[in-house]
Amino acid sequence: MTATQTRPVADVDRYRGSPGVYDEMVAEDGRVRPAYHDIVASLSPLGPDDVRERVDRLASAFSDGGVTTATSRR
Repeated sequence: MTATQTRPVADVDRYRGSPGVYDEMVAEDGRVRPAYHDIVASLSPLGPDDVRERVDRLASAFSDGGVTTATSRR
């Protein structure tokens, strides 16, 4: 296990969403919604560097495949 893997990234106990905004993964009471249990369990042992690497690889795969996304900021 690497040093980054000792620091869990999916620390849902400390996660706080934005008030008044629906969170697809975490319910208002702080519990992970059932559909996301496996995802959180998969991410929990990973460190931030490991997750960043996976995010970067996914973004590259999307870009290489011609997938584009747009986000809006208020």
